[in-house]
Formats: sequence, structure tokens, C-alpha cells
Amino acid sequence: MKRVGITDLKAHLSGHLRTVRKGETLSSIARRSGARTRDIAEANNIPLNRRLRVGTELIIPVPARSKVTRTARRTEPETEGRVRIRYRIKPGDTLGGIAAQHGTTVRELQQWNRLRGTRIAAGATLTIYASAGDE
Repeated sequence: MKRVGITDLKAHLSGHLRTVRKGETLSSIARRSGARTRDIAEANNIPLNRRLRVGTELIIPVPARSKVTRTARRTEPETEGRVRIRYRIKPGDTLGGIAAQHGTTVRELQQWNRLRGTRIAAGATLTIYASAGDE
């Protein structure tokens, strides 16, 4: 039987693990994951203002089940009949340009990727549900 470490157990029960990448902060990770900065700090027993080291594994708390269910219902009709692709953002890309290129809208890109605004960073990855012919 495989031995499970305390970190693995905590992540399994309350969220998922995420490895910190260069330039990331608690706030940026929270924005991308849809979690609150305070919740991530508490789950990992670290102060809100602590600098994160590249390679550190963080537990990202999973939102309450009811919230996930509401979100899933809202996005299901929009993804029906589409193919899920991963798109790596290039320098100069905008959400509007990416949406036009893949036959979708900025609002859909924001919903699928839990983005609050239109600011994106080169090198990040977006999930896009494109029409089957747009791949």
C-alpha cells in the first residue's frame, strides 16, 4: 500500500496542490484558481505578505460544492458541441483577439478561465472551447 504524506492527505481532503512558478504571488494564484488569497494563506499556514519561493507546493482550497455546481450548470450549454483546447498566450495577444480567432467571446473566455478582467500574461495557458472545425 502506498504511503500518503500529510500534505497529500490535506490536499485530497480540502483542495488540490499547485507548484509556485516564477513571478507568482498569493494574489495571482488566487485569481487564477478562483480561490481567495486569505483561504490559500490559511490552508498553507503562511502570512498573507510572505514572498513565495519557486517550487513551493501550495494547497489550493476547493470552493464549496454548491458554488461549483452552479458554475458547471451555467457553462455547460456554452461548451456543448465544442472541443476543449489549451492555448498558450503569446506576447501581444488580447482576449478579444483570441476570442475572434477561436469563434468565441471574451465573456466566455473569462468564464471558462475564471478571469475577472481582461488582463492576460504571455506564457499563461487558457482553456478554450472551440467549434469542432476551429481547432
